[in-house]
Amino acid sequence: MKDQVRLALIQFESKLGRVAENREKAEKMIRTAANKGAELICLPELFSTGYNLDIIGREINQMAEPLSGPTIIRMQKLAKELGVFIVVPIALQLAEGRPFNSAVFIGDQGEIIGTYSKCHLFETERLYFQEGNEFPVYETSLGKVGIMICFDAGFPEAARTLALRGAEIILCPAAWRIQDTRMWELNMPQRALENSCYVGAVNRFGHEDTLYMGGFSMACGPEGDVLEKLEQEQEDILYCTLDGQRLANYRADGGPYLPYRRPELYTEVSKQED
Repeated sequence: MKDQVRLALIQFESKLGRVAENREKAEKMIRTAANKGAELICLPELFSTGYNLDIIGREINQMAEPLSGPTIIRMQKLAKELGVFIVVPIALQLAEGRPFNSAVFIGDQGEIIGTYSKCHLFETERLYFQEGNEFPVYETSLGKVGIMICFDAGFPEAARTLALRGAEIILCPAAWRIQDTRMWELNMPQRALENSCYVGAVNRFGHEDTLYMGGFSMACGPEGDVLEKLEQEQEDILYCTLDGQRLANYRADGGPYLPYRRPELYTEVSKQED
């Protein structure tokens, strides 16, 4: 991992179903983050469409975009212009049938580094999206980056798989509802601690009819410490400098968990239930 990585988490308020408007506003916020030195920028889950599937679920197929669609093309140009890495979570049409709840990882030259599709779909998401089936880790000039999306963070196996594949930074774009804030505040530092890595968790903000997401985006260190957190319930950008040397030293000293795993004892973890 690079010695210093300047991370920006964009706690974004989407307008439900207004893709072009959301895209334009996100571009302005990305420019602001880049102007303040951000190198790695992450938007929240389904930033371009909004999240409330009780309202937009039946239209999500029409709002979903391919990699060649206007949102990703625009973000590629922006990443190249600004020289930043951007994680862009959208409804992504990768194949026939239902789209995926995905995050597209774009490099600082405007290239698509990869896509991650949410593996653990929450409640009505199962009606409108296909499940993802892999946890890729991307090697970049900033370090090794993995992505999980929202509900994925409640499954320790997701972050552990990313860590075992080398992830030093795990980004978690989310649309986490306010009534589950305690789970948010427990899950994110714990995923960082048990995997000796950085976790950047960026939540949505705002009301979508009866659904309210309060934000509370945070960056967590490898000892489970919260490095920075947005405490105000409002649209904002969180900035945090991730210390690569701290991570290297901590892992060299053994860290608390990864080197002492005994996977031969954990066979039940991956067994299918009858």
